[in-house]
Amino acid sequence: METGDIDLAVGYVPQLRDKIRRARLFAEHYVCMTRPDHPLGRRSALTLKEFLSARHVLISSMGSGHQQLERALAEHGVEENVALRVPHFMVVPLIVAGTDLIVSLPSQVAKAWSQLVKMKVHPFPIRISSFDVSLYWHPRVENDVANRWLREALLELFGEQ
Repeated sequence: METGDIDLAVGYVPQLRDKIRRARLFAEHYVCMTRPDHPLGRRSALTLKEFLSARHVLISSMGSGHQQLERALAEHGVEENVALRVPHFMVVPLIVAGTDLIVSLPSQVAKAWSQLVKMKVHPFPIRISSFDVSLYWHPRVENDVANRWLREALLELFGEQ
């Protein structure tokens, strides 16, 4: 954004807070997701013991703020059960749908995927703080008509009312 290559960012990117403008869209929290017939997915809630003993797919999203999730998983020893690491959310539904792997991800992402691919969404069994999904832009485009229009449209579409 400082170089002008990116006009707007959407997500949880807390490291952008210093010199970048920000507008909060909504509060988010983590859930975990399994295929519907997963051996541990028969109930809506996984126990902590079940969650920790399961094999996981981990989304290692460079540049995002989701390191708090990775830290929480590492503190509980999940690192030993990570079967697969992927760089983004896009490949997760097909992996989880065809395996016994569990994935931890933001609830809105899980909700979207579970509407496209049959999945079971479970409450996250580890205590972890919620976070804000926001719009970010550089101060130099604050009054840019097109950028302002896009920000307002995104706030209207996705912002909490």
